[in-house]
Amino acid sequence: MNALATPCELSVIIPTYNEALNFRPLVEALAPVLAGIDCEILFVDDASPDGTADIVDSLSMAHPSMDSRRVRCIRRRGPRGLTPSVLDGLSAARGTFIAVMDADLQHDERLLPQLLAAVKHGNADVAVGSRYVAGGGVGSWSLTRRALSTGATLVSRDVAGTPLRDPMSWFFVTARSRFLDAVPAISGTGYKILLDYLTSSPRKLRCIELPYSFRLRVNGESKLGTAEILNFAKLLLDKGLRRHAVGRFMMFAAVGASGLVVHMTALALLLKIAPFFLAHATAGLFSMCSNYALNDRVTFADRNAERNKLTRPLAFVMVCLAGLVVSTAVGNALYFAHLTWWQAAVGGAIAGAAWNFAGSSAFVWRRRAPAASPCVNQ
Repeated sequence: MNALATPCELSVIIPTYNEALNFRPLVEALAPVLAGIDCEILFVDDASPDGTADIVDSLSMAHPSMDSRRVRCIRRRGPRGLTPSVLDGLSAARGTFIAVMDADLQHDERLLPQLLAAVKHGNADVAVGSRYVAGGGVGSWSLTRRALSTGATLVSRDVAGTPLRDPMSWFFVTARSRFLDAVPAISGTGYKILLDYLTSSPRKLRCIELPYSFRLRVNGESKLGTAEILNFAKLLLDKGLRRHAVGRFMMFAAVGASGLVVHMTALALLLKIAPFFLAHATAGLFSMCSNYALNDRVTFADRNAERNKLTRPLAFVMVCLAGLVVSTAVGNALYFAHLTWWQAAVGGAIAGAAWNFAGSSAFVWRRRAPAASPCVNQ
C-alpha cells in the first residue's frame, strides 16, 4: 500500500504563507513532541513566493525523524485564505484526529499530546489551546491589542453560544470525522476556523481548554489584514444571524434606521440655536437614547430583565462607541485601499452594524447562562 495512503492517528495541519524562515525551527520543535505519536505534518502553502514548498520538501528529506511520509506540503492554487487552507488540509489528511496550528512559532507545540489525549480518551470533542484560562497568557501584547482581542472574544462567545473562554483560538485538536460533519455549513472565509467550526457543527460539541502562553512572532508578518478583519465581521454577521434569527437582526436594523431619522430631525432643529458641533453631538445623544429604548422594548424584549436596568444603558453606550471605532477603522482602511469614499463608508457602516448587533447581544441584552456547561477549563 502507498505510504501516503496509510491511515495514522494524528494529522497536524499548518497553513503557511511566506513562512520559510520558520520551518526548520518548527519541525525541530515538533519532532520530539510527536515522537511517540503515529502522525503526519501537513503544511498547506498558499503559493508563497519565498519558496516555502521547496523548503518543506528539503526538510522532509534532511531531517531523520521527519521523512516524506510524516512531512508533506500541499500546494494551493485557489484564492488565499487560512480557512480554505485548513479545509484543503482536512481533505488530504490521513489522521483519525486533526490538529490545527499556525507556522509562526507563537503556539506552544508541547501542548499537542495533551490536546490529543483529551479528545482521544473521550473527554471532549474539541480540545483547545487557550490563552484565557488560568495558566494561559498573551505575552507582551499592548493594552490596545489586549482590549480589542478581549472584545472580539466576548462577542464571539455569544455568537458561538459557548462558554469557551478562547473561541478565537487558532490552536486545537478534534476528530476528523467531527470536523467533516461541519464542513457543509462552514463559511470558508476568514481566519477564525475554530469559531466557524463550533457554529457550523450539526451537533453540540463538548469542549475542553488547556492553557498555553502565546509567544512573540520571530519571523514573518501577521496575516491579519483588512481583508481578514472584514471576513471576520462577515463571519460574525452570518453566524449571528443564524443564531439570533434574521427577524431580530432586521428589527435591530430598523431601529437603527429610526435612530437616523431622530438624529437628522434633531440636528435640523438644533442648528437654529446651536453651532454644528454641539448640535450634531446632541442629536447623536438623542438618537442613541431612542435606539436604546426601542431595542430594550422591542428587539430584545425577551431579555430586558436579565441585566440591571442601571448598568444596561451604560453597556449600550460603550458598545456603540466601540462600534463607532470599528466603523471608522474599517472605513478608513477601505478608503486607503483605493475604494471610493461611499464604498468605504458603506463597508464601515456594515462592519459597525455587525459589531453593534453582536455586542448588544453579548454585553447589553445578554441571555441567561445555561445551568450546565458543555465546556471544561483546565
